[in-house]
Amino acid sequence: MTLKTSGAASTEGFLDLLAGGDLKEHFETTGNWSLGTDGVAQLQPREGESDWKRYGDYLWLKNECKDFQCEFEYKHDTGGNGGLYFNVTDRQQAVGSVIEVQIRDSADEKELDAHAITGGILPKVAPRANATKPAGQWNKMSVTSVGGNVTVRLNGVLVNNVKLSHPRLENKPKQGYIGFQDHGLPFWLRNVRIRSLESSAERSEPMALATGVPRTNVERAGPAAIAARSQNPLIVNVVGSINPNAANSFLFVPTEAKYVRVGVLESSKGQPCIDEVEVFSGDSSTNLALHSNGAKATASSLLKGFEEKHQIGFLNDGKYGNERSWIPAQTPGWAQIELPETMTIDRVVLSRDRGGKLNRRVPVSFDILVSTDGKAWSTVKKVRPAAAKKDAARKAAPEKNGAKRKARQAAAAAHSKIGKAGTVPNILWITVEDMSPTLGSYGDNFARTPNIDALAEESVLYTNAFATSPVCSPSRSTLITGMYNASMGTNHMRSSNHMPIIASLRPPARIQKSYQSSVSVEGCRS
Repeated sequence: MTLKTSGAASTEGFLDLLAGGDLKEHFETTGNWSLGTDGVAQLQPREGESDWKRYGDYLWLKNECKDFQCEFEYKHDTGGNGGLYFNVTDRQQAVGSVIEVQIRDSADEKELDAHAITGGILPKVAPRANATKPAGQWNKMSVTSVGGNVTVRLNGVLVNNVKLSHPRLENKPKQGYIGFQDHGLPFWLRNVRIRSLESSAERSEPMALATGVPRTNVERAGPAAIAARSQNPLIVNVVGSINPNAANSFLFVPTEAKYVRVGVLESSKGQPCIDEVEVFSGDSSTNLALHSNGAKATASSLLKGFEEKHQIGFLNDGKYGNERSWIPAQTPGWAQIELPETMTIDRVVLSRDRGGKLNRRVPVSFDILVSTDGKAWSTVKKVRPAAAKKDAARKAAPEKNGAKRKARQAAAAAHSKIGKAGTVPNILWITVEDMSPTLGSYGDNFARTPNIDALAEESVLYTNAFATSPVCSPSRSTLITGMYNASMGTNHMRSSNHMPIIASLRPPARIQKSYQSSVSVEGCRS
């Protein structure tokens, strides 16, 4: 999310949205919001403004966001009502396909209801606690949405935590605008700040958030990926395909260009579809590719018979979704933006259906090219599926694959000799307790575990494992003895029953002949 930073102090990656003294620097609204010299933004509805359906009167952040953390303080009068909206695709119709974090005068409410308690997520995701302060007092809220997981903290208390795949939210957009509701009641805000976050799948390149959305679904930057990219910085290896329902931003070295072309080589199914091509430069949030900014869209061809929703002009009309998109008549094909003049650009943002409905016809292999005259073209980015990269690597380096095969054979041979002195491999067994698979290698969108991810790339990764007693001490007894904990009476986490342990805690005899074992404990609690 690239926002203008003039007059705004940024700490820990946060951008203070009210520090510049100008409410319109980062926000848009037709409501009666004002920013005082004390840094407090106040909503004082005009006479007759008493409902919540005046969506344009909400205080809307100018930029779209996807993975973000927004912190702010608020207060209201007795009976106050408001809300933080996010993932809103149409700011003039902020109803139905939106997500709202409820803000209400609810300090005395007992029943944890999504609509009645601050921190509830609408529709119908009730908070787990009521941490609201009484009317007239300042409350501090933090809303984080990253990698499909939403958390809400109120006054230091975790009050809600839900995934966007929740049945109540799964059909909602996964990105969009953020706004504060105008419910027709006085409302105050201060210390409003926001920062962009990265999911683990997005860390292989720097963030490019001209539209508020980081590039999604790219290959993690393990050692092999980093080495490959340093050899060919043009290539982006995408896991599967680009995210069909989000903005996918692709960085390149700042380049002079008047023409920007996306040459699509392959799609996931059928002819490829693009709902918007956006072009940005530096820290500016201005989409240079917009028709309203003087840019012109052209293409190699257009699929006939569906002109009501697929047109070349929809490539840069500023409207998202399958109903305003482009499909070529055949593949390969290309979509092109002619800028009003030669400009310095450094990123292109693409999406297939940012309305969040369709995931077919996704471009999976394409090039981004630029030109100053429309004749001589330079490729600034190549996007290829990760599988294609691996296939090419296997064909280009058979000797490397032969080495890996020999290594596997040697490992198997060494394993068969366990128990025979002088022929055993060295084994380091690391056990980590009291954690779920919150690791990048297991698809977690927030954990930063680059070393473990690199190890996983060269290892067997178990994704369907089970435990009879999935808690620490019972599982530890199984690991030590090699026996089911239920067979030893060690399956109860905290039991006063003294069950006899029928297994030896010493390694088997044949292991003892070849190995010297020890246990190193760091912060053990049992």
